[in-house]
Amino acid sequence: MSKHTSGPWRADYRGESGFNGEHEWWITLEDDDCHSVAVVRHGADDPEYGGHPVLKANAHLVAAAPEMFEALLSARSLLSAIAETFPNSEHVRMTREQIKAAIEKAASG
Repeated sequence: MSKHTSGPWRADYRGESGFNGEHEWWITLEDDDCHSVAVVRHGADDPEYGGHPVLKANAHLVAAAPEMFEALLSARSLLSAIAETFPNSEHVRMTREQIKAAIEKAASG
């Protein structure tokens, strides 16, 4: 379904990149820190983006993406079964729509 690099991934702080003093977090395969899957980079002290704590949180969120994608696939299956029992549940319908949209966004690459 999706063409992304299989996980698990991890976030590794690599320090300043030398490019405008930006700080970098590399998203790498858990067992291969030589090849990055993605890089999260921004000036660590830029208040517009929350500085280094937000950069770190963003990097860890990206690193969790493969596991979250798999969890969404499982949740979609579970909610399909629940929807059969509660076909008129607005909450189930809305949650299924959110999950469907997130899966489609992740798989569209």
